[in-house]
Amino acid sequence: MNLAGVDVKVTDSDGVLQTVVTDASGNWTATVPPGSTSANVDETDPQFTAVVSTGWTRTEGTDPTSVTAIAGNSVSAGNDGYYVPRPRPAGTFMSM
Repeated sequence: MNLAGVDVKVTDSDGVLQTVVTDASGNWTATVPPGSTSANVDETDPQFTAVVSTGWTRTEGTDPTSVTAIAGNSVSAGNDGYYVPRPRPAGTFMSM
């Protein structure tokens, strides 16, 4: 499932913070100067919490993610994946 409309906070090598929003496919882009850049998925964003409920576990990527931006090139910050456990129906239990 793609996380559309979620804020990603990007801090560039000059310390400038910008917020970008994921598209329908869960992708985002930001234009930054060369150097160390961090990207932080806003897990408090209502678009995030509407899809990824409490109890989630990160399954892919790191948050925040650090990358080195290179002049004139696109650089991927990778994927962020989340596992959301399905709630068990009332009255069920797990036996170990």
